[in-house]
Amino acid sequence: MAASIYASTTETTNANRASRIILGPCTDQLRDVLRHRVPPANFHHVITRNRSNLPHLTQPQRDLILPRPGRYSGDYSDMDISLLYILLRNVCNISPHNNGWGNTPDISDTSLSASIDRIREARNGVVHSSRTILTETEFNYF
Repeated sequence: MAASIYASTTETTNANRASRIILGPCTDQLRDVLRHRVPPANFHHVITRNRSNLPHLTQPQRDLILPRPGRYSGDYSDMDISLLYILLRNVCNISPHNNGWGNTPDISDTSLSASIDRIREARNGVVHSSRTILTETEFNYF
C-alpha cells in the first residue's frame, strides 16, 4: 500500500511539470534579466559597489559571487532562484511593485518586480510544499 502513494498520476505529473517550469524557464528568465541589468563583465564592479546591500547572503552564495581570492567569472548559470532574486532586488535598481518587494503582487500588476516576485512565490510554493501533487485546478492557477 505504501508504494501506491508514489504512483504516477495526473496530480504527480502536474507537480513535476510545475517544478520543471520553475527550475528551467523561470530561472532562465531571471538570469536573462540579470544579464540585461548587469552584464557579466560588469558584475564584479557592481557587486563590490553594492556589497552593503547584500546582508542576507548565505556563505555559499557569498563564496560564489565574492570568491577569495579572485572575482566571479561565471555567466550566471550557476546561480539559483534565491540568489538571483536577492541580486535583482538589491543591486539592479528595479522599482518595487505596488505591494513592495517580498509581498504578493496584485494580479493586475504587470511590472517587472511583480513578475519576479511571482516567480519567487511559485518557487517557494513548489519547494516548500509538503505535498508531491498538484490538482488540475492548482496547476492551472499556477
